[in-house]
Amino acid sequence: MDRDHTHGYPPALVIGGMHRSGTSLTASILAAAGVQLGDSLMAPAASNPNGHFEDLEFYHLHKRILAANGLCMDGFTCQETIDLPASARVEATELVQRRRATNCPWGWKDPRTILFLNFWASLIPEARWLFVVRSPEEVIDSLFRRGDTAFSVNPRHAVDVWVAYARRIFEFVQQHPERAAVVDVTRVVADPASILRLASDLLGMELATPEPTYEPGLLQIGQPSHRSSFVRAVRPEAHDLYETLLGLAGRDTTMLPTRRPTRMIDVAEAGIAEWATACRSRAELALLAARESEARHSLERVCSDLEAERVARVALDHQSSGLGAEHARLQAELANAGRRQAESDHEWMQRMEAARTERDAVVADLHAALDEAWSLAASADSERDNLARALEAQKAERHVELEAQVELEAQRELEAQRDDLRTELEVERNHVALLEVERDGLVAQLEAERVIHESLRMDMTGRIEAAVAGTGRDILG
Repeated sequence: MDRDHTHGYPPALVIGGMHRSGTSLTASILAAAGVQLGDSLMAPAASNPNGHFEDLEFYHLHKRILAANGLCMDGFTCQETIDLPASARVEATELVQRRRATNCPWGWKDPRTILFLNFWASLIPEARWLFVVRSPEEVIDSLFRRGDTAFSVNPRHAVDVWVAYARRIFEFVQQHPERAAVVDVTRVVADPASILRLASDLLGMELATPEPTYEPGLLQIGQPSHRSSFVRAVRPEAHDLYETLLGLAGRDTTMLPTRRPTRMIDVAEAGIAEWATACRSRAELALLAARESEARHSLERVCSDLEAERVARVALDHQSSGLGAEHARLQAELANAGRRQAESDHEWMQRMEAARTERDAVVADLHAALDEAWSLAASADSERDNLARALEAQKAERHVELEAQVELEAQRELEAQRDDLRTELEVERNHVALLEVERDGLVAQLEAERVIHESLRMDMTGRIEAAVAGTGRDILG
């Protein structure tokens, strides 16, 4: 296909259709084939476990426009004219420019796009459109089963919304046949490769062929015939539009089953209401089953957590026993250190007493020597008489010198002994101080370990009690 229609921009493909028509499945196929559908996509949900593939920027823009018009933000409206605020037009233009700047095939998927087809078509002339259609009964049943609140009070509104979306699609394809294509959801399921060929023709480029993504059971095909009669009764044009769209999709409508009209609108609306009620009941039962399963899993997790807590508590008990033994060992070491200090003090006192005794003995010896000297001096009286004054002077001088010398030697010896004793005393005091520091450190360590152990015990007790209390509430709830 000629690329002149792109106006120099990368090709763009918009996937549209009524809600619950299979647009998410189609978008997943095209995204896997290489079409960039956005960097920030809506997260999976219970209704679409494999993902919605909706660009959140387009999604929120559409919702804000609907809210500004006082309409349902989910897009469940039949209003034909919807005003676009100037700010929304500016935001849309900037959004498109950012997507074009990627310079790769891009697009988006959001069912609300059907409400703004002409706006987007004029803003993005290079865009191509792929519309997915699904029978009104299947769409309505899916909406009822999903539990959309817009249809809780007026279930018939689901039929009206389907008709409004289908009419918009039909009119757009009639106006832009060269830019749009219609595909039946059953074809998407049965032959995804043909959808890729159709998209490649629309974009004028070859797309990759990904692995199949459809999971049986996620998309229910077919509905009881009486539901078709209900739809035809309240909106006779619904199936005419559906068959017309199937014809645009290339499907042979002559093979479709003949639907018998039900002319009693009240009966049909009552049937649709009962249909919605039955779907909601099934959805509620499924939700209850899911909640029961979740509660069961939660209980299993709580039991597992309790078992883990029990194992941890046993480990803490073992650790506590080890800490108790370590505490006893440290207490014993502290007691031994105290005993060693007491013994050291006693030994120091004994050595001091021995030093005093030795000093007294030295002094006594000195006095004895002095007495002996005096005796010698007395015995030398005769010689002293001969020497007269000289001997007397010599004796006096010698006596003073001897006494000074004796006193000096005794003093030196006592000072040396005193210094030795002081040195030994200082060493002992340093040793005692080191023992006191070691004892204080051991006491502080024991106290810190006791505080940590007590904190762990209280925290673990609190967590076990909270878990047990939470389990009780879950079971009672």
